[in-house]
Amino acid sequence: MVKNRGKGLGIFTFILVLISLGLGGYALYNSLMLTPQPEEPEIKARAYLTATYPVSTSTWHTVNFNALDYNIGGDFSLSTDSFNCTYAGYYLISGMASLEVLPAGNILLIGIYINDTVLVSGSSTHSSHHDFISVGVTDLLHLEEGDSVQLKIWHSYGSDRYVYGSTLHTYTYLSIMLTE
Repeated sequence: MVKNRGKGLGIFTFILVLISLGLGGYALYNSLMLTPQPEEPEIKARAYLTATYPVSTSTWHTVNFNALDYNIGGDFSLSTDSFNCTYAGYYLISGMASLEVLPAGNILLIGIYINDTVLVSGSSTHSSHHDFISVGVTDLLHLEEGDSVQLKIWHSYGSDRYVYGSTLHTYTYLSIMLTE
C-alpha cells in the first residue's frame, strides 16, 4: 500500500503542475487580450487646388492648396500648405501639379519636399502642347514625428505661368496616407 500511495501522490502533483501551468497560461492570454494594445492611428489627407494662380519662373514654389477632400488625423494645414507628421511611420505620398499651356521645350518639375528638402521629384517637357501640362510623383517614404511635407513646383518658362485648379476636377493635389 505504501508504494501505491507514492505513485498516487506523484500523479496528483503532476496534475496540479499541469493545472497551474494551464491557469498561468490562461491568465497570461487574458492579460494580453484585455490589455489595450497600442494601435496605429488612421492618418490620411488629400489637399487640392480649386482655382488657378500664377507662379514665377525658375523658382521652387510651394503649391498653395485651398481645399481638402479629407483630413483624417488633422495633420494637413491649409494655412501652411503642409502635412505635419504627428506619428512616425511609412507614408504613401502622391502629388500632381498642372500648369497652363507651357510652350515647347520648357520644363515643369514637381517635388515632394520633407523639411524643405526635396526627396522625390518628377519632370515633364514636350515639343507641342495646346492644353495644360501635368506632372505626377508618388513614393513610399518614412516620416518622423514633426516632419513637414509639401508639394513644390518649378517651371522654366520666362514669365509667370498659372497653376491649374478647378472645382470640377482635381488637377493639382497632394495625397498622404499612413501605411501599416
